[in-house]
Amino acid sequence: MQERISGALSPATPDPLTSPTFQEYAEGWLKGKVGVKDATLVSYRGILNNHLIPYFGEAIISDIQREDIQCFVRDLIKKELSPKSVSNTLLVLHQILDDASLTGKLRSNPYIKIERPKIGNLKLIAFNPMRSAFS
Repeated sequence: MQERISGALSPATPDPLTSPTFQEYAEGWLKGKVGVKDATLVSYRGILNNHLIPYFGEAIISDIQREDIQCFVRDLIKKELSPKSVSNTLLVLHQILDDASLTGKLRSNPYIKIERPKIGNLKLIAFNPMRSAFS
């Protein structure tokens, strides 16, 4: 019984030979989402197809490190994605990595203190046809 308890307290190191790729895991994660609106699933699918799978797809999920995620953020910023789009993409990535951690595919979630662009307060400026374009 002591062996079983100590095994439960210390997470097993994921085996790279049996660990899935990021794409394999992410596809399963998305298929397993329940109680999520169709529009949200469509959004998640777009984020996976357009950003996460092209960048992390072939990587073994247990090999992804914090530095890889931070480089990914810089890459998204270079592509001139809005801070909101970067935030949405990172939200999905964080959820996938959390799930992989909970299922034992990751020893710990590498998504820790990731620096990302701030989402500022947007000011809406009403169009005034009486105002000159140059004033």
